[in-house]
Amino acid sequence: MQERSREVEIVAPVPVLIRHLMIYRMKRGISQTELARRARISQSQLCDYENGRHTPSVKVVEDLARALGLEFQLVITPPEDQDESGYGIAA
Repeated sequence: MQERSREVEIVAPVPVLIRHLMIYRMKRGISQTELARRARISQSQLCDYENGRHTPSVKVVEDLARALGLEFQLVITPPEDQDESGYGIAA
């Protein structure tokens, strides 16, 4: 069954994105092994990312999101559109 793409807007640094993807993966009942296969990375790499031992590249985050059927878009916001934490403000 083909899953339709879902758009999720998360404005956060990469480790937080990985945490959200992990939660989404677990809620969907997808194993690390299956997601790693879909994203074409090793299960041990995915485990390291999810446990915060390593930080993936933006390309890997994109691959993981797409492997979960999510659309991934990188948006760079100018400093005047950032909150006091330094992260972008979602409109």
